[in-house]
Amino acid sequence: MEQIQRYRTAVWTYARDALLAVIPEDRDSTWGPVLILTRRVQNALAELTLRWLDLAELGTPQDLPLVEAWRRAAATAALGSMLEIEELAAHVTAAEAPVVVGDVAELVWAFARLDARYLAIPGWTAMADHVPAPGANGVPRRPKGLMTTAARCSDWAAQRIQPSAYRVDALGYAPTPPRPFGPLPRTVSSCADALDRARAHLAAEGLPNPHALRGIVADHVTLSARAARATDDPRLTATWAARASTYRALSAALRNVGGNLGRGRLAADETRFALTLLPDAGPTADDDLAWLEMALRRTDAALANVLALGVAQQGYFVTNRKRLHDTGVRAFAVPVFEPITALSHPDLGPLVRELRPPLPERPRQERPLTVDTAQAAAARQAFRATLDDTESGPTANASSPTPPTRR
Repeated sequence: MEQIQRYRTAVWTYARDALLAVIPEDRDSTWGPVLILTRRVQNALAELTLRWLDLAELGTPQDLPLVEAWRRAAATAALGSMLEIEELAAHVTAAEAPVVVGDVAELVWAFARLDARYLAIPGWTAMADHVPAPGANGVPRRPKGLMTTAARCSDWAAQRIQPSAYRVDALGYAPTPPRPFGPLPRTVSSCADALDRARAHLAAEGLPNPHALRGIVADHVTLSARAARATDDPRLTATWAARASTYRALSAALRNVGGNLGRGRLAADETRFALTLLPDAGPTADDDLAWLEMALRRTDAALANVLALGVAQQGYFVTNRKRLHDTGVRAFAVPVFEPITALSHPDLGPLVRELRPPLPERPRQERPLTVDTAQAAAARQAFRATLDDTESGPTANASSPTPPTRR
């Protein structure tokens, strides 16, 4: 139980650091619920007297499933504290901060609810700014104060989250890369760098609008064909030629897609810039080709995620028919927009799955035989012999020339 509490401390530390990272310095009075929740979490951590975790304990798997679940949560929180907190403080805007605040509030509420479940265990210390008084039957009451504060903070965040801020959760965070100044040489490595910047812009801008999306896909058709001619490696030539065919089919599948959601202008401009940096032919180092191959694979995965998310959230539409609109003076046809489905775009789903990187193959484990075949055959013969003796009957005449008939 003491070990679980140490694991829990790592998660609560991450929750406190995330709240402190996204609270803006120029906040107004409306941030009151967030400040109250932050103060309660800080007070709860200040009252702890447990020994802190070390890396050996954090990375050692545990035998008990419950302890192992807490260890994995603590390891994830420790990794997030090292990699995410500085990025949140530096790049998350005030409009995007309620998304993080809502997630942390739900995490605090869930852990306070677990405190209520574990309070009856001897030696368990509730993560609250005060120890609850015992109830009538001697069982401590639930730490309702912390749960109520977390619930109010979650409601506060839900009322202030704009649809455009959900890119923090939907596509993941990626910092916006700076625009390079001055002309760059037309090399494969420069093209790979530009593709990485385009992928970062794609993640930072959220869902691209259909115009930008079609431009990105069309540029990758030309870029893949040109990359296939820029190498002498037969494997890369075949891979990038097949990639050009895939993007050509994807461009045809997106020809009638419309919608007003998203931006994507910077990602489209950077993709076009990468296309101008790729040379038509010439000697290329193997390291540059490997870097270009990695950049193209990352771009494929990012575009697959964008397309899957846009279809799932009904951000892209298609018009396959028109309806007659009568104004009383004259009648004219207007398009009818419908969300993309598997019936309207049957080829889009397989193309998105083709762009996703393949999952690593798991080694196949041979299942050991639980029954020895020879022993089973011997047991079966012994059972049949016993069955024959039982069917012949105990009073059968041994001198009878005719054996008993089987029924």
